[in-house]
Amino acid sequence: MRNGINFNHLEVFLSLARTLSFSETSKELGIAQPVVSKQIKALEEQFQRQLFFRTRQQVTLTDEGRELLASSRALYEQLCFRLNKYQKNDEEISGIVRIGCLLEVGEQIFTPIFSDLKKKYPQIKIHVKFMSTDQISAGVKSGDLHIGIMSQKVILESIRTYPIISEEIMMVTGKNSKFQKKNVLEQPFVLYREDDPLFEFYLRQVFPKTHKSKLNIDVMINSHKSMAEFIMKHEAIAILPSLSIREHLKSGKIKDVGPKSIEASLYMIHQELEYPDELVRVVSEFLLKQTKRKQEQWK
Repeated sequence: MRNGINFNHLEVFLSLARTLSFSETSKELGIAQPVVSKQIKALEEQFQRQLFFRTRQQVTLTDEGRELLASSRALYEQLCFRLNKYQKNDEEISGIVRIGCLLEVGEQIFTPIFSDLKKKYPQIKIHVKFMSTDQISAGVKSGDLHIGIMSQKVILESIRTYPIISEEIMMVTGKNSKFQKKNVLEQPFVLYREDDPLFEFYLRQVFPKTHKSKLNIDVMINSHKSMAEFIMKHEAIAILPSLSIREHLKSGKIKDVGPKSIEASLYMIHQELEYPDELVRVVSEFLLKQTKRKQEQWK
């Protein structure tokens, strides 16, 4: 049901409530002073309330005027925000976007995407930090990071989570290894670190009755690239994500020796806001689009 409110009149009211001067509002809005008076008069007739006291010396808000100001200013600003969002050209977006990303996938997959982002939006300054999943999650929650790329979902009302790219967790070794699939658990293993999350995830899913303490863990290297290089030169097995060893698998330098691979996803997260930052929206949409394109190229 229409109530006949003219938002131009409301704009004039909010300006006059701030300046308390018909001449200043006239200059601010670029309209003649008699038009300001006419629109305020029309609004007062609309509400059947006097909104301002007018004397030769000053203009002041009445109690009804102060009540209208308190109830309408935030709504008007929200309306302007929503309208401006649709009018703003994405190419004009500028500012600093802070992104937290896992080291391995950041170096191998996302750094080229960040480079493409900078080419498309040269006014955007990109600050990337390689961090752990816990650090990324905490950074996005606190607002220190705008966007996070991580290996786990975040289930919170205040955080928006998108699956951004899929991969397989694999048990692999070098192409010249003599290991047989039937006795892989008897072989030396290379871990990322003592509490290697990929290793423990794979063990739970594929060998649920096997405890890590029973395995022969020979080497720990906190780099997927270095782990891959090690197993190509030594008789050892590693649990690695397919994205980190994609080229080695394609060339045949590394082979899959596990009973099966486990599908997993990487996730992009950012704060869930009623009125999201345009910079975050543009960057997150770009990352989703580019990772989807890359995933299709790898098939």
